[in-house]
Amino acid sequence: ILELATFKSVAFSQNQLYALDCIYKAFDENGIDYMPLKGACLKLIYPQPELRLMGDADILIKNEQSDKIVSVMNDLGYIKNENHKGDYDAVWDKKGMLHLELHWNIVSPVNKTYYKYFNSGWRFARKSDGGSCRYEMSPEDNLIYLFTHFANHYRYGGIGIRHMTDFYVFISANPGLDNKKIESALSEMGLSEFYKNVMDTADVWFRGKKST
Repeated sequence: ILELATFKSVAFSQNQLYALDCIYKAFDENGIDYMPLKGACLKLIYPQPELRLMGDADILIKNEQSDKIVSVMNDLGYIKNENHKGDYDAVWDKKGMLHLELHWNIVSPVNKTYYKYFNSGWRFARKSDGGSCRYEMSPEDNLIYLFTHFANHYRYGGIGIRHMTDFYVFISANPGLDNKKIESALSEMGLSEFYKNVMDTADVWFRGKKST
């Protein structure tokens, strides 16, 4: 049973990565700026991508490019979920392939504290290598965003072990982080004490630190 579940997980993960590659290629070919977020990036730094389950994929786009994006998504066979009335994202699905959330804001404007810091999110974007239309955040900005998203889940929906393993894997893959920058930004959003507690917990779980 476990072997079959493993095979299914690997196949599902590979389908997701293939679908994302197709979207990235189409966006590049059509001059559409985009920045993968959260699981779409994290999967690639786990020892094997299937270890990082991903219920959906998130990509930041520019609202002014919406017309081109709709055309490309339709050409790729995705159907927009018209019942989803998001204030900062639109949902697209392709059966058996990918559940996709395209964000024109990196966080919801409803959360005024987080939105004041991030705004749309594009001010943190920098061009990825390769001369494409793909963007990325610095490791520090990415961690700040991941933690803000985590805090939002913790407050309003709940969290799981996956969120904690994400921090461990991300920090392990990015040694030499500018912790002063990270702590300053999280302090601005009222998250510095929570961040310290969560990082201490991760150290206890994964690095053998003595619990308090």
